[in-house]
Amino acid sequence: MEDSRCEKHDIEKEVVDNKFFKKKIYYCPECSKEQNLAQETIRKERERQRYLDKRLHNSMMSPRFLEKRLDNYEAANDGQKKALKIASWFINNHQETVGMIFIGKTGTGKNHLACGIIHEIIEEGYTALITTAMKIIRSIKDSWRDNLTKEGEIIELYTKPNLLVIDEVGVQFGTDTERLYISEIINDRYEAMKPTILLGNVNLSELIEQLGDRPVDRFREGGKIVQFDWESHRKKG
Repeated sequence: MEDSRCEKHDIEKEVVDNKFFKKKIYYCPECSKEQNLAQETIRKERERQRYLDKRLHNSMMSPRFLEKRLDNYEAANDGQKKALKIASWFINNHQETVGMIFIGKTGTGKNHLACGIIHEIIEEGYTALITTAMKIIRSIKDSWRDNLTKEGEIIELYTKPNLLVIDEVGVQFGTDTERLYISEIINDRYEAMKPTILLGNVNLSELIEQLGDRPVDRFREGGKIVQFDWESHRKKG
């Protein structure tokens, strides 16, 4: 005969008649609650992970950078340590700052830190999108050639996410109009109190020359400008 007392909770088990097998089944109500709670916790965690995976997919992050996190960023010199510290600062203050500018040499970890920030932002329940300046310009130009999407809808697409990362900022734009579109998106996000992170393989004067004083001044006033001036990891490899 099955023990009618639960050893774990030291209470009498409840019993139910199983007519199919013609036997009594003893169970502890507390054990059943714990099992149901554990199953519900697992279900919610799986649901949360699917939700985060969907947002990460929608961020348009390159597969090359999916594993780049703040906790696996190699901070070997003072500049890298400072950049990592500022990235961590951003996580805690992204709702109060206009954003950041990461500029400097190629292969110095700008994208790694930006993608690490995106991971953290998404896990906090916010949305994020990473793209390039030229992709933004291309999507706006494409709207001119079809009647399905309006120019304003494209700009709204880049204004909507809680965080926008624009890579390859500072490359030579074809026209002043192209430069103004990037500036408009940055300004719209500034007015909406949504942070933007700019990444560019240029120095500050080159960035100002291509983007203009006003957008850069936004980041001077309420954000951070970080210069990545150390040796490229790619060259080391």
